Amino acid sequence: ECRKPGVKLFRDTQTALGIDLARSYWVGDRLSDVEPARTLGGRGLLVATGHGAAHRAQARALGVPVVADLAAAVDLIVRGVSFPP
Repeated sequence: ECRKPGVKLFRDTQTALGIDLARSYWVGDRLSDVEPARTLGGRGLLVATGHGAAHRAQARALGVPVVADLAAAVDLIVRGVSFPP
């Protein structure tokens, strides 16, 4: 429950800090990095760097957007580009 893609630590943080998980982003290069977004209602972005290239097709099949790298993920988030939760 505490290890990715478990959500206990995220829920504990939500309670302690008042974070709105449905408005949060999960960014990573593995599907397990972005899986909490599907469980908690947030948005996940898979980066194609690191291990991401190996998970690209599966991520797209699950509806998880794939971006080139961390800078591209930050750009989408900061610009408020809409993509499915």
